[in-house]
Amino acid sequence: MISNNPNYTKKALTLIAAFALLRLIISFAGQLGNDESYYWLYSQHIKSNYFDHPPMIALWIRASTLNLWLQDFPGFIRLASVCSGAIASWFMYRCVALISTERAGIIAVCLYNASFYAGAIAGIYAFPDAPQMVFWTASLWCVAAIFRNEKNRVNWLLFGICTGLCIMSKVHGIFLWIGMGCYILFYKRSWLTNPYLYAALLISLIICSPILLWNIHYNFLTWRFNEARINTTNEHLNWADFFNEAWGQLSMNNAVNVIITVIALANWKKKSLQQYDALKLFNCAGLLHAGILLAISLHRQTLSHWSGPAYVTLIPAASIYLDTINKLINKYSFPDLLFFQNTSICFVLKAKLVKVVNDIYLKILLFFDERLVHPS
Repeated sequence: MISNNPNYTKKALTLIAAFALLRLIISFAGQLGNDESYYWLYSQHIKSNYFDHPPMIALWIRASTLNLWLQDFPGFIRLASVCSGAIASWFMYRCVALISTERAGIIAVCLYNASFYAGAIAGIYAFPDAPQMVFWTASLWCVAAIFRNEKNRVNWLLFGICTGLCIMSKVHGIFLWIGMGCYILFYKRSWLTNPYLYAALLISLIICSPILLWNIHYNFLTWRFNEARINTTNEHLNWADFFNEAWGQLSMNNAVNVIITVIALANWKKKSLQQYDALKLFNCAGLLHAGILLAISLHRQTLSHWSGPAYVTLIPAASIYLDTINKLINKYSFPDLLFFQNTSICFVLKAKLVKVVNDIYLKILLFFDERLVHPS
């Protein structure tokens, strides 16, 4: 269990800061993408909900641009996303450390940042996934705290707040409650008599109620739009889209991470991971989320980043498994683990980082050229 060892905390914070610095450099390079420009438009007019997403990303952009004062700089539009990646990494560390050990928590930080979804999509760019991951990982930490002391009402109320804000970031957050429901149904029916469970659910519903009220006013426009995207009434199975989704889940979430996760789940009983009740709830949410997307892909085209939260939810199981293996064989040190788990994403980011440095260098030269060589 967590021991608040300052050495481990320092290592975790150092790792998080290093990853954040790398993402910060990348975030200030280049112009906004099409999707980012679309979400930037959200920030121009704050609403309780938008056509296809809740409003949290608009508030995120408003915050990082100082209420649009710095909106002319793409890096500041993305700044909140970079901060989100660091905050989510910290919540992941605290969650796993609370369930198992701080060393496992550091491994979780490595796996989280090695994920292309968590490390780039939700950690660099101005997408709704950025605030979603803050509240998603915060919800996982709340679950870990609940299992540590399920009689503490604060843990339950915080879970309700975090899940509500997660849904207000992206509706995928509902899978956290679906995972909770499945866990209660299969493992912990005694929680059905726990009043704090219903209080948490009520808080979550109140927080995300603007989405419902907006859709009632606009004849459930968001519902109808998304229903067309995930409709599964087509009798013909589209295996091409299925394999695209499967490949997308593998690549978007880092094949190394996915393989480790699969091995961890395959050795669930062998490595005594079943003793961690919180992991059972995480598995319910993550596996169901990933499985539903695969099922939908048989009938409709899906987007690979939709599966990101599912595999983030499974990171605790993978990190605790790796920690258990390392204890048994006593072979790999912390630097070795960091190297192997992050090599794949670092190779991808290296090319981007070289381009960023080159762009900065050219901008500096242009700056001095304009002001020194050709003064106005």
